[in-house]
Amino acid sequence: MRVVGCVDECSRSNVVIVRPAGSSSERTWIGGVLDDDVVQALCGWISVGATAPRPPDIAARVFHRAAQAPVSSDASPIAVELRVGR
Repeated sequence: MRVVGCVDECSRSNVVIVRPAGSSSERTWIGGVLDDDVVQALCGWISVGATAPRPPDIAARVFHRAAQAPVSSDASPIAVELRVGR
């Protein structure tokens, strides 16, 4: 896990980006991670490898970016990027 800087998705705060281990491009973007129930669902999904199907609380918050801007690590930390692997 690493905390990264601005990902240009302020309207979807808090943003978590899940990336499978070994993948340089595959990411699942999840917005609105604001309450304990969502955090628990996210942790449970990640603990089993972050594979489909996503729990309803997570699936409802997944979004797809039109353009994949690079994730900056030098701005204010507002997102968490998680690499998932076994």
